[in-house]
Amino acid sequence: MGHIIAEPTPPNGTGTNIVENGLLTKENIREAGSIEARFNESILNLPDSGILITPNTYIEFKIDESAVTPYVPETYSWQDMALGFNNRSICLEFSNGQFKDHGWPIMVYYFFTPGELTGGNIYQLLLNAGVEIPDQLNYPRL
Repeated sequence: MGHIIAEPTPPNGTGTNIVENGLLTKENIREAGSIEARFNESILNLPDSGILITPNTYIEFKIDESAVTPYVPETYSWQDMALGFNNRSICLEFSNGQFKDHGWPIMVYYFFTPGELTGGNIYQLLLNAGVEIPDQLNYPRL
């Protein structure tokens, strides 16, 4: 299992990903005046079949800071943590207010507060949003 960068990003700024002492620190800086999107997406590289999500599977995370500064709506800026399940059919997205519709058939949105521990039982998070749990629920999204 390891951390990989998902997609290349346009040459309109800088992005860094540093894994140190079990923590992932990400930075994505877009040059002033550029409206072209920048990506700093990470995927956990998991074994072939991914992870079977059960009624006892929990997610827990903490994001110390998450902000688009300054936020300019016409640039389509967002910051989120999205978990995709069952070959891109269900997406569980956490954000501090800047959600993105990733275009998957089922999108579930939850807020988080930067600096606070966030998460819960994955089944329950989906059920709370009215999502019918399929016979098998798997991560990753690919």
